[in-house]
This record gives sequence, C-alpha cells and structure tokens, in this order.
Amino acid sequence: MKKLLAIVALAIPMMAAPIVTYSTTGTFTPGGTDVLTIGGGTLTYVGSAGSVDAGSPGSNTALGSITTAGSPGNLAGSTFTLTIMQTAPVADTGSLTGTLSGTINADSSSAFLKFANPTLTLAPGINYTIFQTPFGIALVPPSAGGTTTIQGHVEASAVPEPGTVGLIGLGLAAVGMLGRRRRV
Repeated sequence: MKKLLAIVALAIPMMAAPIVTYSTTGTFTPGGTDVLTIGGGTLTYVGSAGSVDAGSPGSNTALGSITTAGSPGNLAGSTFTLTIMQTAPVADTGSLTGTLSGTINADSSSAFLKFANPTLTLAPGINYTIFQTPFGIALVPPSAGGTTTIQGHVEASAVPEPGTVGLIGLGLAAVGMLGRRRRV
C-alpha cells in the first residue's frame, strides 16, 4: 500500500493544466464588420492573440479592445459578437471556435457592452470568462482616451498526460502482482 501511495504521489505533479493559445475577432451589427459607424462617430474592435497558462490563478488576458472615436449617435440596439478561436490545445480539427454575444446600451453620458452569457466553453474543461459589472463593460469615451480593453480569464482543469496515466497503471499492476504473490 505504501508503494501505491508513492506512485500516486509521483504522478500528481505530472497532471498540469494546458497552455491555451487563442485569437479573437469581433463584429458589430448592424454592419457585420469590426467597425460600427453611427452618427458622427465610430466604434472599432481590434482583436488579440496570445497564449496563457490556464492553470495559473492569474491567467487573466486581454480578449481585444474597442476604440470609440467622435460622437457616436444612438447605440441602442447595436450588438457585438466576440469570436474566440482556440488553436491549442485542440482535437484533430486544428482549432476550436466559439462566440459570445453582447448588446450595447447607451444613454446621453455613457455606453456599456453587456454580454448575456459572459462564459464560453470551447473544449471540455477550458472556459473563457469575460469580466463585466452588472451593467456590462463601460466603453471609454473619446475624451478619456477612447480605448476599452475586454478583459477575461481563461481557466482549464488539469488533464493527466498520457505518461502519467501509464505510470499509474504500471504502479497498480505492480501492487496487484505483489499482493497476489504474497497470497500464493
């Protein structure tokens, strides 16, 4: 039994959360592009790409940014779709793609982008969650610099590597053989 515990103790550090590699794109409606022009102003989305250690507690990352220029008119009813393409880890398809949709709400002094469901699961155990207040993400007006970064968190469950599974299996077989040999 002590040997079995020693084998399991050796295998646990080999179970690591993956490094997740992704890129993002975004589109506004109406229009269906990464630029929304309303009245005398525009909203422009700039995607991002990166890699993050999804097992790290601080695996927060930028999922793109929206720049506000000029004086956009009535934004009410406009929507934004964030598309996340994960290129690692993936299955045989080469990449995994999913979308998060949000609505832009505005009044005379502020505008917010609110995602209806701020969490996206692209692969079993890998989640992307967008940080937003109950009102959504405040879009920074041009007078204050105009750029809003969409921040998120990537989280993954630890998945045992194939070598870890093999080592545990070998250890269990050895313990079983020792137990059988003692009974004979």
